[in-house]
Amino acid sequence: MSGLLIRMFRRNGALVFSSKTSSNSMSGRLVAAKNMSLPIKGKRILDVGCWTGEFLNFLTEELPSESFGIDIDGPWIVEARTNVPSAKFISVSSLNEIPKKYDSYFGLITFLETIEHLPKNQEVNTFNALSKLLSKGGEIIFSTPAAGLSALLDPAWFLVGHRHYRFHTLTRILSSSELQVKEVYYFGNFWTSIDTIFLYITKHILRKNYSTPIALHKLLSSKLSNHRNLFSTNIFLKICRTSEIV
Repeated sequence: MSGLLIRMFRRNGALVFSSKTSSNSMSGRLVAAKNMSLPIKGKRILDVGCWTGEFLNFLTEELPSESFGIDIDGPWIVEARTNVPSAKFISVSSLNEIPKKYDSYFGLITFLETIEHLPKNQEVNTFNALSKLLSKGGEIIFSTPAAGLSALLDPAWFLVGHRHYRFHTLTRILSSSELQVKEVYYFGNFWTSIDTIFLYITKHILRKNYSTPIALHKLLSSKLSNHRNLFSTNIFLKICRTSEIV
């Protein structure tokens, strides 16, 4: 039974895409990330771990000059190219496979809820690769599950090693890549964790789109906070090169 659950929670859920952010805790995270990314107009943007292109489509509303998405090869890349025809999508098995012509190219890189899925101990190499892609003055908008009590309510944490990170761990990783945090925020509460469990079941087992029940939606924390609470589910960072910090 546990083997079956593990396979379900690996990256094989429903290929969900919506032209508008859906009503669940994940959509709240996307809105938060978009707000952190502004202004976008005129920038070259890259979404790392783009899946079916939903977040990149959300960003294109702000009129970037160019939009790119990268992910590992799979049917989600095909879906993304159909869903967001104005963007360019690249399938890679490693960030080091991105063509050199994109070094120092992007004014904004979004890297959301992805690093916890990468092989262990690859964090520094990953951020080294992202740093090379940043143009002068560019920023990385990053999010990942936050360490704490919320991990106990994340089925993917104990089934497939879905990692949760502390702020000091992330700052240590970033310093090794000559990157530094400009802003830090926390997202979520106890009910966000419950909503995420429902999302997992719907996406990975039922393979359907998910919308939060109205009663539960009223209990969710939908805004970023400067302070961590006991059940904060995610940590958000705005990152730049250490040499460019003001």
